[in-house]
Amino acid sequence: MDKLASFVTTATAEFQDVLTDTDLHRCLCRYLKRGLATGISQGELIDLLGVSSPSILEKAGYDSERQQYVMEMLATVTDLEIESTSI
Repeated sequence: MDKLASFVTTATAEFQDVLTDTDLHRCLCRYLKRGLATGISQGELIDLLGVSSPSILEKAGYDSERQQYVMEMLATVTDLEIESTSI
């Protein structure tokens, strides 16, 4: 399995385990930090998460309303939060 496929599989599993909004925010920070560390651009990370089909959120079982909520929350994540997140 290549790095991108492995990353998507791991991210999908992590989003499936999210129970609260706080967990979701942390998951988004980890997702972005891990993706950037893997060499995936921020634009591609956004696309993989909720734009492409099937997206990571679709694979994780999120309905369209929840996907929209996650994408709106994604816009609130700061660079400082990403940098200070442990992966």
